[in-house]
Amino acid sequence: MKALKENVDPDAEMKELIQATFEEHNGDYGYRRITDHLRQEGHTINYKRVQRLMRVLGLKCKKFGRKSRKYNSYK
Repeated sequence: MKALKENVDPDAEMKELIQATFEEHNGDYGYRRITDHLRQEGHTINYKRVQRLMRVLGLKCKKFGRKSRKYNSYK
């Protein structure tokens, strides 16, 4: 009989690092800055992976966002 594989999350370590970095900077870091921070620490990681894991963890930078304004045809 084959041994059953346990559900091991290959991204568990990266999720912990991303969560710790996000909390360390009080939620002010988005996926770009977190990617740069992890690379400075010596980790090899792509920004797309960081972005995906942040979405899974429900982390979103609220400090920087697009501002919208009311339409005005008069210029």
